[in-house]
Amino acid sequence: MLLRTLSRWFSNPSRKKLPLRLLLVVPFMLQISVAVGLTGWLSIRNGQKAINELAEQLQSEVSNRISQHLNVYLATPHQINQINLDAVELGLLNLSDFKSVGQYFWQQMKVFDVGYISFGNEEGEFIGVERLDNGQLLINEVSNKVQPGKLYIYNTDERGNRTKLIGIKEWDPRSEDWYFQPVKTGKAMWSSVYQWEDKPEVLSISSSYPVYDKKNNKIIGVLSIDHILTQVSDFLDSLNVSKSGKTFILERNGLLVASSRKDRAFTMINGQAQRLKASESSNPMIRLTTDDLLKRFGNLNKIKERKQIAFTKSDGTQQFVQITPFQDKFGLDWLIVVVVPESDFTEQINANTRIAILLSLGAIGLATGLGILTSGWITKPILRLSVASRELAEKAISPDFANKPLLEEVEVNGIAEVDVLAAAFNLMARQLHTSFNTLAKTNEQLEVRVEQRTAALHLSEEKFTLAFRASPHPIIISTMGDGRFIEVNESFLSLTGYELEEIVGRTELELNLWVNPEDRDAMFQLLERERKIRSQEFDFRIKSGEVRTGLLSAEIIKLDEGDCLLAVVNDITERKRIQDVQQERERRIRNQNAVLLELSKNHIPNSVDWQTALREITEAAVNTIDIERASIWLYNDRDSALECIDLFSRSQGTHHKGNKLSPDDYRAYFKALEEARTIATYDAYNDIRTRQLRESYSEESGLTSVLDAAIRLGGKTVGAICLDRVGEVRYWTLEERNFVGSLADLVALALEARDRQRAEEALREKEQYLRLVLDNIPQQVFWKDTDLVFLGCNKNWANYAQIESPEAVIGLTDYDLISSRDIADEFRDQDRKIMENNTPQLHVIATKQKPSADGQTIWLDISKIPIHDSYGNVIGILGVLEDITQRKRAEEALLVEQEKSERLLLNILPEVIAQQLKQNQNKLGKPNGEALIAEQFDDVTILFADIVGFTPLSSRMSPTELVHLLNQIISKFDQLSEKYGLEKIKTIGDAYMVAGGLPMPMANHAEAIAEIALEMQSCITQFQTDKGEPFQIRIGINTGAVVAGVIGTKKFIYDLWGDTVNMASRMESQGIPGGIQVTEATYNRLQDKYILEKRGAISVKGKGDMITYWLTGRGNG
Repeated sequence: MLLRTLSRWFSNPSRKKLPLRLLLVVPFMLQISVAVGLTGWLSIRNGQKAINELAEQLQSEVSNRISQHLNVYLATPHQINQINLDAVELGLLNLSDFKSVGQYFWQQMKVFDVGYISFGNEEGEFIGVERLDNGQLLINEVSNKVQPGKLYIYNTDERGNRTKLIGIKEWDPRSEDWYFQPVKTGKAMWSSVYQWEDKPEVLSISSSYPVYDKKNNKIIGVLSIDHILTQVSDFLDSLNVSKSGKTFILERNGLLVASSRKDRAFTMINGQAQRLKASESSNPMIRLTTDDLLKRFGNLNKIKERKQIAFTKSDGTQQFVQITPFQDKFGLDWLIVVVVPESDFTEQINANTRIAILLSLGAIGLATGLGILTSGWITKPILRLSVASRELAEKAISPDFANKPLLEEVEVNGIAEVDVLAAAFNLMARQLHTSFNTLAKTNEQLEVRVEQRTAALHLSEEKFTLAFRASPHPIIISTMGDGRFIEVNESFLSLTGYELEEIVGRTELELNLWVNPEDRDAMFQLLERERKIRSQEFDFRIKSGEVRTGLLSAEIIKLDEGDCLLAVVNDITERKRIQDVQQERERRIRNQNAVLLELSKNHIPNSVDWQTALREITEAAVNTIDIERASIWLYNDRDSALECIDLFSRSQGTHHKGNKLSPDDYRAYFKALEEARTIATYDAYNDIRTRQLRESYSEESGLTSVLDAAIRLGGKTVGAICLDRVGEVRYWTLEERNFVGSLADLVALALEARDRQRAEEALREKEQYLRLVLDNIPQQVFWKDTDLVFLGCNKNWANYAQIESPEAVIGLTDYDLISSRDIADEFRDQDRKIMENNTPQLHVIATKQKPSADGQTIWLDISKIPIHDSYGNVIGILGVLEDITQRKRAEEALLVEQEKSERLLLNILPEVIAQQLKQNQNKLGKPNGEALIAEQFDDVTILFADIVGFTPLSSRMSPTELVHLLNQIISKFDQLSEKYGLEKIKTIGDAYMVAGGLPMPMANHAEAIAEIALEMQSCITQFQTDKGEPFQIRIGINTGAVVAGVIGTKKFIYDLWGDTVNMASRMESQGIPGGIQVTEATYNRLQDKYILEKRGAISVKGKGDMITYWLTGRGNG
């Protein structure tokens, strides 16, 4: 590009000729300069790139160190809170014992470097330990036992004991951000950054954990740790970023959290400390960096990942900035900003740059000297060629050059390229001499070509003339000075009605073409400025005098006459007429809309005077559409006929009513009214929809056209509005149809207003009935607004509240009716939550605050329901209270009896079976004999035990003594069954049956049966016969499947059936006294854990020979 530019510059003949030596030296110097400059530029650019990379690496390392420090530093409060929460849940820390909690927190403050450890509960109580600047620890406490709402501040000794009370102040911890935010969200979180009241230079942040009661998941209070963020500034100050580098931490809202220069993070406004935005910091680097971030991103919330940017200060110094988001799972969302000035890296690089510039200048000077010497050696032979060339040129301009001899040839030695140039010059001289000989012949040929081009130009002019004449658009050519017509085409003559002779040579003003001469002057002024105009609208007059409208496009052209005007006219008269019609149509629409708006402003839809509203509508219709009469018809109460409610006659200026139309007499009209929004006809007598109405339209009235619109309410046709044209036929426009439809809608709105008024009257009657009902029901009823101000109540509630009348409660609050403010606050909190949650509280059983006159508790059934408006918004609360004291006492007595019955039933049947039995009471007494409860158990173990010699004993002891002894033995067995989780099935005489693995399955049922069997053998020896001999028992055990359940309809008992039961009974009956005989199925379950001896094969009734085993004891495993 540069060489091309130089070439054009040197080839310009107007430029002064330059010496060849200069031309040789300058490009050579230019190349050297470009090469040296480019090398220096690349060196500086690479240095700048290295600076950028070094700055980014340094800032990334600093940002990572800050993030790591924050992760460690900010993890401590959460760890302490989790330790304390675990201690509470394990029962190691009793949060209601503030003395021990205070000492516990004091010990933690000795271990952990935090500013405050505290706990606040829902009752407004608080216990916390605070660290002062000098390291002293204070215990702060709010206790309702001492004085509610008062914060007591104590000094402590070296063991954490309270020594001296140093301050008391009003304070409620529940109003603090660290308390109510965790309660609201129900999760652990950070509070917002805040300042200490007495030390605004100290920034802190609180880690808060909500504590819940695990039994009912109710909030107990909040554990909180205050962390001092000033220590973060100390850490930032300790980082060695660079000589002038700075680090600081921002919140997303722009507030300063910490900085490496320990600048003040607050300002005093009206004596109050307020946190400082980074953009308002006294430190220029923080302030300018924050301003650049806000300008660049618009909002700090848009920074989602680490960003590396740079900006330039007003003094021209560039600053490198890195922004790193820092977040944690507890809600922290900060920005770590590291700022390093570019000047901290560029001092050595600038020194190297100066040395590089000096070396480059030296190289350029050396190259200049060598270029001058070389150019002198090259230019000498070229100068000889230049002299010979000038002499040749002087001879070539003479007329007889072709007849003169050539000069001697030029000889040059020393440079091969110049030698070739000399040879070329000698050849050129010979060729030039030869070309002059042929020049005369060439001139003759050129004259012939000129004649041919002239003929072609004449042909082009003929083509332009043909296009000018044949154009469908009017075209004129006139002079610029006086506007005299030079030429016009046929389209212009056809448009204006003139002949060509009447136009050419005359001016526009002479022909009176311009309707407004000032338009002509304005267009010519525009032409003189712009040299052309496009699509300028103007009015012109044709020969007949008719005024038409056109669009003029013109341009100044050069002709023999000088500056002339070439203009094209486009006739838009018809289009303008269409636009005028459209504007008139829009005017009518605006007028109709204005009428509708005026009717709406007059409150016709809400008018109390129904008849006046209808009259305004009919008069508005007649005057707006310019018709003779308008009428409104509505169905009667039986919907049997349309009745004229109002008819306005324009000529008479009067209103009438009373005519009727029956659907049976005018079926076509009523069908059309149902099917279409409007009935528009210009020929009312012959239209199929309206010709049945001829008798209603008197011929003397001259009625011709009808425009009717159906009045619909709730999707049902309730009437019609009718517009009648008298005299000339009227073709109804779409706008007029829409207008009459809108009038019909207004009538519908007025109907709605009338119906609404009637409904309100009916509602007032219902309210009277409702008041009568409310005042005579036994329940107590009241209702409040959203501000918890009473709006009313029934007589029963007023009597209970000791108010003289229901009206007297209006405007009162709970504070006016309840002496205890705490109880009133409790009621109001309950009501407020019901309205906020929009959830009713139904049938809450509670005791009345005051007992009855005889000191008895009064029980109330309380229901509270949110009251809604028609849009579903809560507008108040309704309360219903019922005195259920008598019912409550009856229920309590019934509950006592029921508990006795339950205990008795559970002593007879397993709990699971008892529940099933109660749920299936409808199956009792089924005629098909279906079992009430029956369930298959595939894997259970059955034990039968029988006391040996008990039958002979019964003959030697009295029945009372016998039963007493048997009860002692069986009770001992029952205790063992309960010990091993087994189910006692029944006792038959002195036989005892127990099962494992039902009704609730258990994996170790066989082992549990084995254990009870061994213990039964041991405990039976504690009892003796009348002869002083110990008792013995036989025990049989089997494992398998059974069916268990309850059958029959009387005296229910839980029993087992199946071959497994029979086999267990056989094991007992065929056993030996003091022995425990088990089947092979049971042996397979017990062989690895118990000592069993093989008995061998025995004959079992119904089974044949079977292998059985003796259980003799527990194994070593």
